Amino acid sequence: MKLLFYGLSLGPPWVEGLRNTVRSLGRRLVERGFDVTVLSRGVGDALFDGMRYVGLNVGGEAYSENASIVLAAITRWLLRHSGSYDVVHGHSSFPLIALPGLASRAPSVFTLYSPAEVVGGILTDSPLSHRMILRFSKSSIPVWAASPKVVFVAISEGVRRTLPRGLAARSPVIPVGVEFGRFSRRVDVGYLRSELGLGCDRFVLFAGDVTPWKGGEDFLVAASLVLQEAADTGFLFLTKGTYEYEEERLRVLKGLAQRLGLTGRVAFLGRRRDIEAVYQLSDVVVLPYRSMFSFMSTPLSLLEAMSAGRPIVASRVGDMPSIVREGGNGLLFDAGNTAQLASKILYILNNKGIAKRLGEEAMRSAEAYDWSKVVQSYIELYSKL
Repeated sequence: MKLLFYGLSLGPPWVEGLRNTVRSLGRRLVERGFDVTVLSRGVGDALFDGMRYVGLNVGGEAYSENASIVLAAITRWLLRHSGSYDVVHGHSSFPLIALPGLASRAPSVFTLYSPAEVVGGILTDSPLSHRMILRFSKSSIPVWAASPKVVFVAISEGVRRTLPRGLAARSPVIPVGVEFGRFSRRVDVGYLRSELGLGCDRFVLFAGDVTPWKGGEDFLVAASLVLQEAADTGFLFLTKGTYEYEEERLRVLKGLAQRLGLTGRVAFLGRRRDIEAVYQLSDVVVLPYRSMFSFMSTPLSLLEAMSAGRPIVASRVGDMPSIVREGGNGLLFDAGNTAQLASKILYILNNKGIAKRLGEEAMRSAEAYDWSKVVQSYIELYSKL
């Protein structure tokens, strides 16, 4: 079977949840004998993991500025080439990206990775005009427009409930997968501890990036509170380099860290090839997200950290409360409540037995999301189209 995946930014760099999710799904399908092509914004054609990546040299990384340009290019490409494929499969957190599926001459599927409408506000540095585009992109209008031809897939029951009632009833739920074997495998972390040079006994990882909806400020404020009681703790802040306002946000966050007295206690990490080691070095992994409006409602970093057996502290946002069971396989807190976040971090740091149990339960929970299980659901869906 020949499959065509499409989306706005599905090629390298492999630093975001959606890109890595689509890459992992495609890789697993290739292993099962499928022929997979990925159509996305980019430059030229390339081969990755047995998949052909077709780059459309249009637009840029900023969604609100370039979505219409890239969508038009994808639609034109589908009009010319989609007849060569058995299934066309779109991927995005924005329902608007389902619309090119209407131009497909092959059966069309669209996986929606976050709520169909804005939940928790539009937290972005974009100007007002761009925010209006974002709001339209996440609304029922493009969902209704695409639904006569496009089969919608939701990554969770929570996402499915945001679809119009009639459409939700016929839309399957297929969760996000994780490379469980990769992240559950034990790796050496001694070199990383030396590289960081923070001189700390324990580490707390912020598994997000600099985008304002990931809660970076909340993490830093909570870190300053934790240090008042656990002075031997270091803090790791992941960055990806793909946000259009990356440099500005880094200046803001580093300035806040300095004002909070975190100099020498927090390390801002760029793109890492050894992300498995970063997880395993961490005594606590924190996901203080404030909104799911433009990224996966089930954060891939959550599943990766759980696969690594790390104790989790996550905000009650998106799908995280349905995956993280308070006191069972992790801890939850109210988004934006930095005192509560700090208290949960300290609870784990001060209770080694509880930390060990939470990590073990997290790993057991994550195994259910292994791609070997998830990919079969997509194969069954494709066969029914």
